[in-house]
Amino acid sequence: MLTLTGTLLNTFKSPVGKNKDGEEYGGQDKIQILGKVELPNGESKNDLITLTTHNLEHFEGLDGVDIRVPVGVFVNGKMASFFIPRGSKPESF
Repeated sequence: MLTLTGTLLNTFKSPVGKNKDGEEYGGQDKIQILGKVELPNGESKNDLITLTTHNLEHFEGLDGVDIRVPVGVFVNGKMASFFIPRGSKPESF
């Protein structure tokens, strides 16, 4: 398990829509964390990471706070995608 560390910038619910077959999609709880990513040349950059969470209540009142949250990762094509495992809670510091 990996730990993502950064500043919680935003919490929101993704918009709900319907696909061409009439099936509903969206409506998930999402968070956005701004974190520092170290680069191979020794410099760093800020990166905004949007994650789906199973319980938005765990993040209430933490806007603007530095947090740590456990994440899993999987590769989708050439991109790494992160997710918050079910039951995981953030820790402020």
